Amino acid sequence: MKLKKVLVAVVTAVTVFGFSGFSNPVAAEPGFADSHLTPFHIPLNSSWQTYLGANDNDWYAVKNETSEMMYIAFTVYPSSSSTLNVDFQYMFRDANGSYTPAFYLHDAGPGKAEGLQRVAINPGATFLWNVIPHNSGTDINELYTTSVHETTPPPFDVNQ
Repeated sequence: MKLKKVLVAVVTAVTVFGFSGFSNPVAAEPGFADSHLTPFHIPLNSSWQTYLGANDNDWYAVKNETSEMMYIAFTVYPSSSSTLNVDFQYMFRDANGSYTPAFYLHDAGPGKAEGLQRVAINPGATFLWNVIPHNSGTDINELYTTSVHETTPPPFDVNQ
């Protein structure tokens, strides 16, 4: 009887918290990952879909928790029916907590995917990227997806 009560409690908790904890918002959410100090950590080899509002920006992060150099590819792309134009910046936080200056990626234009391939992340370091609407202040609430995937190292040694 005790085991049955425990199982019912676990199933209820997973149903209530498990599914709601991973659902995406249906509109841009002010306060969601609005700073590089509070990014949304995306698991490696996954995607996240959410909305971007007019004066919104969303920070994401992936950490290299291995003892070797890790290479990732990441993209940001609007929904297929969208003409959303995003800009974004990226930076690194090293294992000691120091940040690099932010770098801005060239704007690909409305409705286009943007991203980087073969980004090298040192052991213990975190790669952060910020999705920003190109025309802030305009009335938008557009769906977009960002993804991060582990990839292979460059076919050459950059130190030679």
